[in-house]
Amino acid sequence: ISCASVPNSENIKKAETLTKIGYSYLDNGQINEAFIEFQKALALNPNDKEALYNLGYISSIFKKFPEAISYYKRALSIDPDYAEATNNLGVIYTEMGNWDEAIKHFKAALDNSVYLTPAWAYSNMSYAYYKKGDYLNAENAIKDALLRNPISTKAVYILGLIYIETNNEEAAIEEFKKAIGILPDYT
Repeated sequence: ISCASVPNSENIKKAETLTKIGYSYLDNGQINEAFIEFQKALALNPNDKEALYNLGYISSIFKKFPEAISYYKRALSIDPDYAEATNNLGVIYTEMGNWDEAIKHFKAALDNSVYLTPAWAYSNMSYAYYKKGDYLNAENAIKDALLRNPISTKAVYILGLIYIETNNEEAAIEEFKKAIGILPDYT
């Protein structure tokens, strides 16, 4: 498929269909097939923020962080309020050990008043603070996450990790028990 410099309405519709097919592949765990469909969608519509977002997500799965960052930034250049892409940029920077850059992106996602899943950004930000060794801010962020989603296994687990680091082993054990109660197979 050749790259369309200015997508017409027909190409935009085709791109939307290819993006939906890509989502279907992702839902079924067919990552490579999804990647191909999102690339096809992007070739037809270079402004397809969903295709860019998903190409970033898939790139992150394969630990291709510079690629993922590029895709997310391109999606944000199309829609600066795309909080999901901002949050995922923070996740990439966390994976890379760049805690301050990660925290900056999580805060930016949380500044977006229409962001639908702030509990994720709070959990992610807490983990970045935890990895940075800033346990007070980590605990504050994870408590904000738990206010929004009290049954988040990830958030409960992170709180347990924070309690270990702050020498509160009994509280850590309680949080780990809660995590197992929420999701018994949680490793």
